Amino acid sequence: MVDDSKKAPFDSDQERTALQALFDVMPQLGWTAKANGDIDYYNRGWYDYTGKTFEELSGWGWKDVHDPAVLPAVMERWNESLATGTLFEMQFPLRRHDGEMRWFLTRISPMRDEQGDIVRWIGINTDIHDEKMATEQARALRTDQAARAEQERSKLEEARRAAEAANRAKDEFLAMLGHELRNPLAPMLTAIELQREKEPDITRERAIIERQVRHLKRMVDDLLDVSRIAQGKIELRTKRVLLSSVVESACEMVQPVLEAKKQALDARVDGPAIWLRADETRLVQVLTNLLTNASKYSPEGATVKVRASAESDSAKVTVGDEGIGIDPTLLPRVFDLFHQGTQGIARSRGGLGLGLAIVKSLVELHGGSAWATSEGAGKGSTFGFRVPRLSSTAARRTSVVDVASPYSAPLSVLLVDDNKDAVELLGMALAARGHQVAVEYDGLAGVARAEKDVPQVAILDIGLPGIDGNEMARRIRANGDLAGMVLIALTGYGQAEDRARAEAAGFDHFLVKPVELENLTALVSAAAARL
Repeated sequence: MVDDSKKAPFDSDQERTALQALFDVMPQLGWTAKANGDIDYYNRGWYDYTGKTFEELSGWGWKDVHDPAVLPAVMERWNESLATGTLFEMQFPLRRHDGEMRWFLTRISPMRDEQGDIVRWIGINTDIHDEKMATEQARALRTDQAARAEQERSKLEEARRAAEAANRAKDEFLAMLGHELRNPLAPMLTAIELQREKEPDITRERAIIERQVRHLKRMVDDLLDVSRIAQGKIELRTKRVLLSSVVESACEMVQPVLEAKKQALDARVDGPAIWLRADETRLVQVLTNLLTNASKYSPEGATVKVRASAESDSAKVTVGDEGIGIDPTLLPRVFDLFHQGTQGIARSRGGLGLGLAIVKSLVELHGGSAWATSEGAGKGSTFGFRVPRLSSTAARRTSVVDVASPYSAPLSVLLVDDNKDAVELLGMALAARGHQVAVEYDGLAGVARAEKDVPQVAILDIGLPGIDGNEMARRIRANGDLAGMVLIALTGYGQAEDRARAEAAGFDHFLVKPVELENLTALVSAAAARL
């Protein structure tokens, strides 16, 4: 109940009545206190909010509506104002008559007489609970959002580190795989070349094996740099190429695949000789991919058709099949990297989704374009590409290449490789060209032989037992007596960083296995010019 008999002591009844009326109508809780802090007046809002009487609140009874946890801080701050006469301002909760604690902003200002002494305190409590809760909720939301954002950043960072680790692991695996694949390819290719030299009239079967080995070598190079394929960053080795040779080689390569499914191949090159300036191996790879796909997605007994012809300034090649066809909605994406459609390029039929992306990249590198057409599921498909062709005048020109004689300037050569088959065959090939060859199978023995014999040229594998080829190169370069030696790295590790490490170690040349014998012997012979 409100005790209207308790009025604030003012200088006059008129002042008291006016201020009391003002206090009673304002939405805030208002009160006055004596100079010592004893509260002697509350407005109507205080009684309505707390449900208490003046007798319960007078003096210091107001402490009962405070939160006990916050009250010590309130008392400390209020006693400080009483002692110093400074303005009191603070936020704290007050208990409502129904038990709910609501937050208030409280300001208490001193009233002074003419001499400046404090004669009274006037306090106003403003309910800020809703605003404070909204602010706290917004702050909590921001904090929660920040925490979630930090968690997302942490997850992304963790995913990035995991991806980098996986990428490094992939690179290391591919590098090792390439090394292991190239090592057996090297002696195979050397043996084939030596056999061809000994028996010039080689059989057709031997020629096929040689082409297959060379093609496998290029495929291994592609495997070791998938990102290079995806980005079209493949170095072309262009020369004058007859389109009919490309078609013949590709058809020859896929013949076993077709025979396994009892499929027929109908290949035709229309018109006179069509010459290109192209990388023959890469174009064979393009056409082989298309032929393999045509066979893969066609039923047994089907016919695969190849047509090649000249068009103004380009050459056009198409591969048509009688297979499962391609849904029209998939046609725009069949050349996308890793794309695997439910029809036409189904995952269940194998493949990594790289074949057609490689086709597109290689054709575009030649300045051409690739396309695909199909009337729909079950109606077969046609894949094709165009590449620029040489004009009649350009096609008649011949290229003159100055190739050093493989038997000129006999040199002393040191070979170091732990693959005995490879190093012995390579030694035989170099010896057949008049060079004096010494062979070692590990790095430490190789350095000892180099210091003993002081060869003119050293061909060193990188992945050696004992010490690797790079360490061998560093030790040789550190020996002044061996300063003039030509160092050639011959390795199965063909990544860009492998080349950089070899150059930093002191190698003059860097070759990736399996190297073509003609190129290696020409390089060895060329070394005579600098000795």
